[in-house]
Amino acid sequence: MSLGGRYLAPGLIAVHTHLPVVYPLSATDENENPGLTVMRAYGRAQDALRAGITTIRCVHELNRADLLLAEAARAGWADVPRIVGAGRAIGAPGGHGEGHAGLHPQLALAGATSNAARLLGMESEIGTIEEGRVVDFVAVEENPISDVAAMREISFVMQSGRVVRDGRPAA
Repeated sequence: MSLGGRYLAPGLIAVHTHLPVVYPLSATDENENPGLTVMRAYGRAQDALRAGITTIRCVHELNRADLLLAEAARAGWADVPRIVGAGRAIGAPGGHGEGHAGLHPQLALAGATSNAARLLGMESEIGTIEEGRVVDFVAVEENPISDVAAMREISFVMQSGRVVRDGRPAA
């Protein structure tokens, strides 16, 4: 497969994701029909996959939407990122926050790929492009090591060896 001189990067990994969250948070209905929760999570998961996020970790999702969606994906019913569902959360109030602002582009990219894979205990499977690993990668026009902003223009996404987005010009 020719990607026309594009730069490859490992598939992106989001380690703090809340797929079914509603805004404002005060609008969350703890008694919402689980089917609605999963459908909202499904739409957001599909958007994430098309954007190049091939693996996500979710924590403490309403109605176990992450775990149900992961089960549907394993059954072949849902085309979504690989979901690592962490179940119920234990943490400090206001314990959110993550960012890569000001990092060298190579460190920022590692934060969303190889370092994230290590956090999930999946470093032998995902997070880098090398023989024997799951074939998750994205392609961009510009070198993301020179300018991490190149990752905003992902034109091609492959997850587990299958193309999920192909923005290459027709030949």
